[in-house]
This record gives sequence, C-alpha cells and structure tokens, in this order.
Amino acid sequence: MTESTTTPYIDRKPGDLITADDWVRLQSLIKTDIAKQVGDAVSAIRNVATSDDAAKVGGLTPADLSKQILEYVERLLPKRTGYLSVFRKLEVGKESVIDHNLGTWPLMTVFQLDYFPVVASEDDQVFEPLATFFLHHKSEGRIRYRVEGDAGNPKSMDIDPPGGHPYHIPWAHMLQLYDVDTPEDASVDEVESEFWQKFNAAPNDTFDDDQYFHSPWFDRCCGERRTVKQLARDWDDIYFQMRPRLTLNFTPDPNQRPQPTPAPTNVEALQYDLQSCGVVLLGNPVVPPDLPPDHSDHLKVMVLLKV
Repeated sequence: MTESTTTPYIDRKPGDLITADDWVRLQSLIKTDIAKQVGDAVSAIRNVATSDDAAKVGGLTPADLSKQILEYVERLLPKRTGYLSVFRKLEVGKESVIDHNLGTWPLMTVFQLDYFPVVASEDDQVFEPLATFFLHHKSEGRIRYRVEGDAGNPKSMDIDPPGGHPYHIPWAHMLQLYDVDTPEDASVDEVESEFWQKFNAAPNDTFDDDQYFHSPWFDRCCGERRTVKQLARDWDDIYFQMRPRLTLNFTPDPNQRPQPTPAPTNVEALQYDLQSCGVVLLGNPVVPPDLPPDHSDHLKVMVLLKV
C-alpha cells in the first residue's frame, strides 16, 4: 500500500474545524494526486488498444475523475466535520432538545422555515397547499395546472420566485445526506418513501404529511413506476425545496416595500451541556400577514450546529 493511500491529505482530529483554506488546499491535493496516479499507471502500460483511451481510468479522464471524487467528498463533509442540521417543529413553551453528541458547545444558528404555495399532486389529484418541504423537477419553475372540478381556464403558479434566486437543493445531495439507497432497479416512488421516512426520524422531528409534497411531475413519474436507471438523465434535475430565513438586527421600515416579516421571533436557544442543546418557542411567532390562522401558533425551524 502506498503512502498516498494511508496518509491523510490534511491531518485533522475528530471535532477539529475544517476551514475554507483547508477545503481549497484539499481540492488541490486530490487533483494533483489523481493526476499523478493516473500518469504513473499510463506510463506503466506497454500495450494500449487505442491512444484515445490511454490517459483514462474506467473511461474517465483525470479531470473527470477528480470532479467526481470532489463532488462525493462535498456531499460527505457535512457528516464528517462536526456539522449538523436539524429540522424541528416548535410549540409555545415546550423545549425541543437536540442531542448532538459533538462533545463541545456548538455554534447555533436558527432559521425559520417559511411556508410557500406549491402545486402538488397525489393519486392524479392536483391541489394547492402551503408546503414546508417540496420535491419537484427543474422544468417546473412555473407549473400550469387544472384543479379538479374547476371548469375555468388552466391556472399557473411560480414554484421558483420570479426575479429571485431559486431555492434549489439537489435531491441527490439530500439522498446522500440521509443515506437513502438508490439501486438502479428501485422505483422513484420507493426512493421517495424511504427518503421521507429517514428525513422524519431523529434527530429531526416528525413532520405531518401535510407539510411535505411532491409535484405533478413526480406523480406522473411514480404512476409509471419508472426506475432510478430509467431516470438517469433527470436525476440531477430533481430538487428538494424549502425556504429557510433569518433576519438579523432588523428594524421595520414602513416606507420600505416590500417589507419582510422578522424571522424567527420569540425563539430562545439553550446550551445544556457538551452533548445537547435546545430551542424553545417563548410565544406565538410573528408570521407573514397572508398565513392562515391555523399555521400561526407554531414554528418550523432549521437549526444549524457547527464546531
């Protein structure tokens, strides 16, 4: 076994902080090491069938191989560097305890998870709920649809904010983060079911099924029982969407239009010990004026912990 396979690129102990400089240096070291190993392997080959394949491993050039490995490392970093994201439902006066087991006092940041309108579909029925989490295809930045029983003209809804930056998290990244298996013969419906099951497990709270939905594209896809292999070309175009929001030192200005609602409000963050922390909703949160009353007495949050 060579030294390059046994010596870490950057020597860090469990719990050590990985800085931005470390990450830049790590990318450079990985690319250099891969290029060297591929070059050494190519130099050792005496008979090459075709010159075009001489500088490739498994059909990949050194640059392609480096990119593939770095993308995989980026998905694993949140699980390996003392970083944790936790999704919780807060009720007034109730402690929400997070057992992070990081062995220190982590930096805590609390984002409010805003509701947003979507076009959802289930069993070929299209409806218009408010969602906290949403799965959709890249092609559905704006969805045209008909609601059953409505004989009027087709409606349309912006899933991505018009004129704003889209809230696009690759679903493949979330599947990797939550250790969801994606065998080629599995149906998309099976993968989605396993994903929501793992997403709604500790350390996250369990969210009601009226908080997460998928788009009409998913319903068509799952109805056809298409497999992961059949959707290979679409896999990187499937997005998980949520709307985390945090206002800092915000003073409302009546002359500003549009004006955001402060978020989150009435939230207390607590450090219990080296293995656990918590958040408490102290009173009814300030919510956007267009939110229905039955959504205004609790708060969905994303808690980010970092050491």
